[in-house]
Amino acid sequence: MAMDIIVIEPIATPLRGFGGSEVMPLRTIMLPTSLGKEPRRKTHLLRYLVVDQKFAYNVILERPGLHKFQAIVSTFHLKMKFPTKEVGEVMADRKIARECYITSTQKTEQEIDIRRGKEVRDLKVPDVEEEKKKRKIEETRVEPTKHKQIELFHENVEKVTRIGSHMSKSLQAMTIEFLRQNADIFAWKPSNFSGIDPSVIVHRLNVDPSTQPCKQRKRSFGKVRNEIIEREVEKLLAAGYVVEVQFTEWLSNVVIVPKGEGKWRICTDFTDLKKAFPKDPFHLPRIDLLVDSIVGCAMLSMMDAF
Repeated sequence: MAMDIIVIEPIATPLRGFGGSEVMPLRTIMLPTSLGKEPRRKTHLLRYLVVDQKFAYNVILERPGLHKFQAIVSTFHLKMKFPTKEVGEVMADRKIARECYITSTQKTEQEIDIRRGKEVRDLKVPDVEEEKKKRKIEETRVEPTKHKQIELFHENVEKVTRIGSHMSKSLQAMTIEFLRQNADIFAWKPSNFSGIDPSVIVHRLNVDPSTQPCKQRKRSFGKVRNEIIEREVEKLLAAGYVVEVQFTEWLSNVVIVPKGEGKWRICTDFTDLKKAFPKDPFHLPRIDLLVDSIVGCAMLSMMDAF
């Protein structure tokens, strides 16, 4: 189908049916779909899952598609209506609908006499336990990747980083060499950012001007955590990231979050500040599609918060 608006995307999420049976779709495809006849026809671009299965129906229109058409379906009347400038409708043929139903329910491994009042003979019922074994999927838990610490400079043991310990020796050597060649771009402490123009990293808050500023009550963290907070604040003051304000309108407490390597991350509790922001009209991307898109990738690199 040589059409510019067709979009084909890979997918790695299976379709699950009754009893836990699974079918793996080949891909997703965006297709223009029209219902009704002129002048009461309506067309929308719908997303379909392409499945390589023998089935009585060519296309199944599920609830997201019906909602897009604002369609009302009557299974008793075999009719579907949807709003257009007038009222569009789609009518089904009872004979074809019955043939499709019988075709979809037939089993090649059993023969059933569906005539009313007749005794059913030679009915083969598959073993339930065998069916469970066939459908069972071994779920293996992904273990966290182990890391090894390397020194980028032999004369400075404090400048270290981590790489995956399961990489091959050749890949480890290539990665270490690449990191050492570009070690000058690493920021080892907050003061390394002092040359950056503040206009690049400073953002302004789009706060509703009619909102009353909020000052949170001071929280008590204990002696150990207070010392951690003081050290982090001193680092930010030394780097010029923060300045002391005597008369503030908004005041938020910090939150201490433990990191995986035994250290602490200092965050700010912006709960009250977020309430003063206008609602974001931009929807988040579909996380399941983003996760599916990384299937088959050999390596995954993630930038930590800084």
